[in-house]
Amino acid sequence: MKHVLGFLLLLLVTSSSWAQLCNCDRLKPGDAKAFEYDDDQAQRLVTDYSRYFRRHMTIVAKPFSCLGQTAVAKICGPLENKLLTDKGNYIFYSNQFLDRLQKASGGRGDQFILAHEVAHHVLGHITQGYYVGKTTAEQSQKRIYAGLALSADHLHELEADAMGLWIATHNGINRRDIQAIFRVLPDLLRKDADKETPYHPSLAMRQRMLEKLWDRVEKEKLFGPKIGINDRVETDTLNPSEVSNTIHQLTEGVYAFELIVARDSLANQFNQEERAILRQLDRQHRFSVDVVLGAQFQRPVLAVGGEPVTAAAVSSGIVGVRVGWKPWYKPHRFEVDLLYNPQTFTTQAQFGDVGQTAERFSTKYLQFRPRYVRQLSIRKIGQRQGSLLWSATAGLSVLVPLQFTYENFGVPLVQVQSPRQQVGLAPVVGVGYGFSNWQRWLGSVRLNLLYQWQWLRFDPIVTTSPIRATMHTVSLEASVRIR
Repeated sequence: MKHVLGFLLLLLVTSSSWAQLCNCDRLKPGDAKAFEYDDDQAQRLVTDYSRYFRRHMTIVAKPFSCLGQTAVAKICGPLENKLLTDKGNYIFYSNQFLDRLQKASGGRGDQFILAHEVAHHVLGHITQGYYVGKTTAEQSQKRIYAGLALSADHLHELEADAMGLWIATHNGINRRDIQAIFRVLPDLLRKDADKETPYHPSLAMRQRMLEKLWDRVEKEKLFGPKIGINDRVETDTLNPSEVSNTIHQLTEGVYAFELIVARDSLANQFNQEERAILRQLDRQHRFSVDVVLGAQFQRPVLAVGGEPVTAAAVSSGIVGVRVGWKPWYKPHRFEVDLLYNPQTFTTQAQFGDVGQTAERFSTKYLQFRPRYVRQLSIRKIGQRQGSLLWSATAGLSVLVPLQFTYENFGVPLVQVQSPRQQVGLAPVVGVGYGFSNWQRWLGSVRLNLLYQWQWLRFDPIVTTSPIRATMHTVSLEASVRIR
């Protein structure tokens, strides 16, 4: 038994010598003044990056090999390490990892990684207990945004990515460099760290976020001082508190939006935390109920024996409910409309030089309209918790007559005897445009422009000439989601 315990102890000591956790107890007196990595490159970059901010802090870069981590930001002082006399800001990094990343990404990878860690310090993540002695409860801490429970740790990482992106772009990194970094990161992380940590978003989501944020950094001038990607930035320029608020609001909104609209190709690369959010979203938005109110313009086309019959165009209102299946943000969706649809039209006859109404056909329909909906585009609205979207739709209407009234004013074009309106089938196509809120209730307002072709069937009709009657309907319908 003693031999077994001795072997296990030896194995534990040996494995811990290969890599250790990057904690403050790694530091020794004098470490705050000593640094290395490619002729002090890491420290030089960290110092340059911190100078963009007012009251910029001193951050020391230390080349420690960290168990399961490639780089990490820390605040260390006497409470964390009795050998230290003062509290200081540190970045612990793996010089082997940064060296491999720099070479594999074309020479810029280390700059973005270090800018990301500087951003953790600037944005105050370290003072919020980030990576320091977290309990299970703290690890599961969430931020509620638009009804979504977002991981605070994931948001911290994405905020540091956004801030790091801004810093890196002002030091010469371009979009191709960022793409190259994330192209090689998965293979490098498999060698140096576990990419599926509970603290980090998936690499696929981080790259997607950086692509979206790049346009904002480049075009919209991200921060309060209105500094764009091509503007010259002096030292001591940015206020850390203003930057933190801007980054916080921007990252929350973009992250929630990208989770909502993620296609399968992206969602398949999500980690466990992100998949849980998607499941929450799908449960929340699986079914929807809308109230529908609209107006329709109808044009009857009639012919008897091949000769056209004059018929008047009419308009009327429609009202009903709409039930949807599958979330509104998915590319494919199915909807069923149940509508009350009144329809009235008249035929005209010419008597001398005077045209008069000959007949009136009035039908009140119960319309059952199943449709397939294809989402064409979706766009987030600034900082609001909503999106604008275009869609196309196609389906089939089943029109069941609830009440039919026929009036003959004494000069019918054809002899009819108590006609009855039959059940009709009508194909329908259209487009939709609307605003969708990310909340569950009162979440969507949409306008649909639809076209429907209906074959009118009356029974019985006694005539020696063939009759053809169709109705062309264009409707504009507004719907409001109530669930």
